[in-house]
Amino acid sequence: TQRVAARKDAVQSLMQSWSQTATAGSGKHVLVIEDDAEVGNVFRSALETAGHKVVLVNDVTKALGVVFQGMPDVIILDGMLPDMNSLDLVRYVRKQKLQKHVPILVVSDAKAGYQMNQALNAGADAFLGKPIAVEELVMAVTKAINGTVTKPAAPAPTTPATQTGTASAT
Repeated sequence: TQRVAARKDAVQSLMQSWSQTATAGSGKHVLVIEDDAEVGNVFRSALETAGHKVVLVNDVTKALGVVFQGMPDVIILDGMLPDMNSLDLVRYVRKQKLQKHVPILVVSDAKAGYQMNQALNAGADAFLGKPIAVEELVMAVTKAINGTVTKPAAPAPTTPATQTGTASAT
């Protein structure tokens, strides 16, 4: 199907970009929640190559288990996951009384519009579109760790019915 072909193209793009990425990381703990195993493995490999400690899970339930054990330094979250609404995890983390802010980066096939607004309104620090070059992902994580992520102002809440055009979902 077209969706499978698009995912394969995205993975190939990520793999090509990853092979050119090698930066010194901070050893920070990064939780990656991604249901596409190939994409998740590319994200993990790129972030580990950049010097981070990465835990990769494929759904919100497993992510909550990791969060209960110890809050990571950064969370990278697929915008659409099979078991629960991804943004419920964003809202849960934001409700916790934490000693420090935990940056949350939402990565999704939906590159803008309604999904981006929903993620930012839920408390995400950044919204990144797929496919994403691993350099961009590593840079976003680095900025998040350094506290230099500039959260875009979320436009006024919209509904799918008020959108012009359509957004694809993962």
